Amino acid sequence: MAKKLGFTSQLREAFLGLISQKTGLEIRKQNQDVLQENILARTQTLKLHTVEDYYHLLTSETVQSQKEWKQLITLLTNNESYFFRDLGQFKLLRNTILPELIERNQRTKILRICSAGCSTGPEPYSLAILLKELIPNWQQWNLFILGVDLSQDALEIAKTACYSSWSFRKVDYSIQDKYFNKIGEQYYLNDEIKKMLTFKQCNLVQDPFWESSYGLSNMDLIICRNVFIYFSQPTIAKILDKFYYCLQPLGYLMTGHAEITSNNDTIKKFQSKLFPESVIYQKVKNKVGSELSINSSSEVEKITQNKCQVEKLQNQLNNSLLNSANKDSKKIAIYTKQDGEKNKFSYKILTTTKENISQAIEEVNEIDLLEEVKQLIEQKNYSFSIKKLHKILEKYPNSFAANYLMAEIYANLGKYEEAIDYCHQATTIDSLAVTPHHLLVQIAEERGELEEAKRLLRKIIYLEPYSVAAYLNLANIYQQTNHQEKAQKTRKNALKVLQKLSPDTTIPELGNKTVQDCIIEITNLTN
Repeated sequence: MAKKLGFTSQLREAFLGLISQKTGLEIRKQNQDVLQENILARTQTLKLHTVEDYYHLLTSETVQSQKEWKQLITLLTNNESYFFRDLGQFKLLRNTILPELIERNQRTKILRICSAGCSTGPEPYSLAILLKELIPNWQQWNLFILGVDLSQDALEIAKTACYSSWSFRKVDYSIQDKYFNKIGEQYYLNDEIKKMLTFKQCNLVQDPFWESSYGLSNMDLIICRNVFIYFSQPTIAKILDKFYYCLQPLGYLMTGHAEITSNNDTIKKFQSKLFPESVIYQKVKNKVGSELSINSSSEVEKITQNKCQVEKLQNQLNNSLLNSANKDSKKIAIYTKQDGEKNKFSYKILTTTKENISQAIEEVNEIDLLEEVKQLIEQKNYSFSIKKLHKILEKYPNSFAANYLMAEIYANLGKYEEAIDYCHQATTIDSLAVTPHHLLVQIAEERGELEEAKRLLRKIIYLEPYSVAAYLNLANIYQQTNHQEKAQKTRKNALKVLQKLSPDTTIPELGNKTVQDCIIEITNLTN
């Protein structure tokens, strides 16, 4: 069929060049046969005599050519997406990045976010849902969420906000119940969320989207995931330059995992921040070098870090009690826990009613009690720590931190069954937390259960793709069990993570060794 329609190797190269020039898309060698099939199918559908006729149609300056490019782009790009894709990255957005941006912009109440390569809309709509969950008075904010994509067909689907059940395969049913209406087999997004979005067609390679008419200037956050897989590294560098220009100072760029190579000079303009869930890139006010920060994901540490903010809250609450006559009209800004998430903090505006004051003081009390327990553990006063934690759990049974601390204590005492039980309680409360899994790995190794340790480490790497310690621990176990090839491969994966970082970055989970020292050690082991 290809020969009959005149599809020569020279013509294939011409199509590849034309597509790259027009759209910026780089068709990889393994996908070129699919491209050929698509071109043949379009040639037949349009009842053209040869593939060369189809090529001439694409190069012509006609309305029909513009329509055909839309059809071809739809075939070339994968518009398959789903809500809250990559739970690790959304956890990072929910718990760290968005709360930081919300607090930073509290005075202006303006927040600008772009989903670049938004496909049929699940990603930007997921962001809108997150913001509504994180900002109780979100109607008082100027929230601008822009979804851009090359495919006009994908954008038309996005505007309908209508999805099948397959789009929710990683989503808790409560999200569907709360934000979608089911009609037949389809789910329709509530108008309240739908109206938060703006969609626009955009060619990331060719279009000058930094211009104000595109609406992409002064962004607080740009998310561009699973898009760079279609581009060469020079093209990626060109797009990154545009993103850098579009971001506010201290604004963030989130990309898909391993989509940008470490030798891409343009990404060095950004400050890279390594979280266990993902690398994220920040535009700095005054860039000096390319230093990189590493952040712990420990939920226990998060609670401690918020203690000073909660203490400020307690003073505000005490003052509000003295002025009870005005309680119904007063509002205070605090850090408090999300409903249903007992140890995650988010920005909220609370009316100072008796009920809210009581709730907030309870939260302060829980944190104070946990701080006391941590001090007792440091003194190795395990018996009294256990008694205190039992009392805390009677009052706060869904406390992740209390369950995890209990697991740590029992592990230190060598009571592994009890430690495992409390680890499982903690993971039931927060299925994405990895600290209990790390503890379970240590227990498995102590008991000689290396297969279980390997299983747990693979789960940690799935939850936190940038956990260098997990890679190295897994490699050591492979070495112990005489799986040399797997050990080498796992160490090389650790190297790939490290090579994305600045050489002088220290890694707390590896005893504050520098990246450079770790690379040297691992390289010696792999040679």
